[in-house]
Amino acid sequence: MTVHQYSRISIFMIVLLSSSLCISDFCFLVSGYSLVQEPQTFYVSLSGNNENPGTVDQPWRTPSYGVSQLDAGDTLIILAGEYHLDGALHFETSANNEAPITLKGQNAILNAGGLSNDYANRDAIFLDYVDYINIENITVLDAPRSGIRISWSNHVTITNSTFGSNGKWGIFSDFSDHTIIDSCETYGSGEEHGIYLSNSGDYPIVRNCLVHDNYASGIQFNADPLMGGDGIISNGLIESNYVYRNGDGGGAAINLASVRDSVVQNNLLFDNAAGGIACWDDGNEGTNYGCKDNIFVNNLVTFEEGVGRSALQMIEGSTGNIALNNILIAGDSGDYALEIDATSSITSDYNIFYHLESIDIIWNDEQGITLDDWQELSNDLHSSLFEPSILFQNYLLDNYHHANESPAIDMGTENYAPVRDIDGFPRPYNEEVDIGPYEYSPFGSSTAPYDSTTSSKIPTDLPLTNLYVGLILLGVLCTLAWFHYKR
Repeated sequence: MTVHQYSRISIFMIVLLSSSLCISDFCFLVSGYSLVQEPQTFYVSLSGNNENPGTVDQPWRTPSYGVSQLDAGDTLIILAGEYHLDGALHFETSANNEAPITLKGQNAILNAGGLSNDYANRDAIFLDYVDYINIENITVLDAPRSGIRISWSNHVTITNSTFGSNGKWGIFSDFSDHTIIDSCETYGSGEEHGIYLSNSGDYPIVRNCLVHDNYASGIQFNADPLMGGDGIISNGLIESNYVYRNGDGGGAAINLASVRDSVVQNNLLFDNAAGGIACWDDGNEGTNYGCKDNIFVNNLVTFEEGVGRSALQMIEGSTGNIALNNILIAGDSGDYALEIDATSSITSDYNIFYHLESIDIIWNDEQGITLDDWQELSNDLHSSLFEPSILFQNYLLDNYHHANESPAIDMGTENYAPVRDIDGFPRPYNEEVDIGPYEYSPFGSSTAPYDSTTSSKIPTDLPLTNLYVGLILLGVLCTLAWFHYKR
C-alpha cells in the first residue's frame, strides 16, 4: 500500500470518527429533548368545561381539575373572575429545575369559603411531596385552614399573590427547603400567623411582602425542634417587608424559633400588638434550640405608646447574633427596646434606641438599664438615643422615611448593610450608611422593587458542546480532504 493510500485511509478514519461524535450527540439531543413531551399551557375560565381540552379557546372550568392535569413544564393560567372552589388545588406531580410547573392567575380570585375542613380540603392549595412549583398572581380567600400549604416540597416560589381572611394561616410550609415568598400580601389569618414556615425547612426567603392584621405573628420561622428533622431552620432571609397591626392574640411581628445563620434586614415593623422581632427556642428545655448566628441589620421596630413587647428580644439560648443599623423603639413601660436573658448574647452597635414610656432601654438579664449603663459594659458604643419625632417625616401618620435633618442619616456602618433600602434605593446615598430600612436622599427614594436573585440561561451541557466541536472538526477535515484529493 502506498503512502498516498495510507494518507487517504487516515483522513477517512478521522472524518468517520468526527462524524460518529456528531451523530452520537445528535441522537442524545433527539432522545433527551425532542422526544420529551413539550411543555403546554392550559387555561381555566368561568365559562369553561372540564370536558374541554383546556386550550385558550376551550378552557377547563375548575382550577382543581386543571391542576390535576399538569405535568412537568406545564403552565395553568386561571383567567379573570372569582372561583368558588369545589375542592382544594392538590399538586401531586413533581417537576424539576429545567421544567417547573406554574400556576398563574390573571386577576383570578380563589374563594375557598365553601370547602370542608377535612384533611384533603382544609388548605385551598396543597403541595404534597412535589418540587419546583411556581405560584404567580393568585388571590386566595377564606380557606378553612391555610391559603396554601407546602408540605415536604422543595423549590416552591410564590410571587405577587394575596392570601386573605384564611382560617389559620395565609401561607404555611412544613419540612420544605428553598421556599421563596416574594411580593405577596397576607392578612386576616383568623387563628395564627400571616406566613408560617416550619419544621426544619432550610433556605427560606420572605421578601417584599405586606403582612398585616393577622391574629398572631406576621412572619414566623419556627423549626419545631420536637417535630422531627434536625429541629433547625438555616440560611433564611427575611427582607424588605412591611409588617403591621399583627399580634392581638400574641406572637411577635417577626417570630423566630431555632433559626440559624439567617439574615433579617430592611424590614419595617409598626403598630403591632405583641413583640417586634423575637428570638427564642419554642419553649424547649435547655439552650440547644435558641436562635444562633443571625444578622439583624437596617430594620425599624416601633409601637404605639403603651402597646407592645420588646422591639428586639434574645432569649432561651439565642447566641452569636449581630444587630447593626436598627431603629428599636419600645412602646410599653414593661418592655424594652432590646431584651437579653442570661442564656443569650448579642453583638450590637450603630443602633438608635428609644422608649416611649421609660428611661430604661435595655433589659439585661434581670433588670432594666439605661443606654448609658449598657454602654459602660462596652456594648453599643456607637449607638444613640433619639425621639421618634425628630427621626421621621411623620411618625404619627406612619411615614418612617427620614426627616431632612434626621440624626439617623449617615450614622450607620457598612458592615453587613444591604446594598439597597426597603424602597429599592441604592445604599449608601452619601459616603455613610443610614440607620433604619430607608436610605435618605434629598431627591426622594426609588420605588423599584429589589430582586437580588440572578440566573444564567447559557447552556453548558457537555453533549451540546461536543456536538459543536465535532461539527467544526468535521468541517475542517472535510476541507483538508478535498484539497488532498484535488492535488
